[in-house]
Amino acid sequence: MSEKKKEAVALLERIPEDKIDFVLEFIRQMEIQADDKSGLSPKMQAFQRLEALRKQTVPDIVPDYGQELAEARDEKYGRFD
Repeated sequence: MSEKKKEAVALLERIPEDKIDFVLEFIRQMEIQADDKSGLSPKMQAFQRLEALRKQTVPDIVPDYGQELAEARDEKYGRFD
């Protein structure tokens, strides 16, 4: 066992029983994050897949997202000049 693991075990042994649940939850969350390789939400993963497909079909066109957003807002809320 490495020195860092020994130190971690020694610290765990000093933690009171009623506080150990917090440590367990922290470790579980670390395991979940390690299992999730992408680190992205499912919505963001889906968006990236859609973007990849769009780039395959229309590779030379890069959308102006700011303009797209402005047009969508104008269409939905109207324009107040």
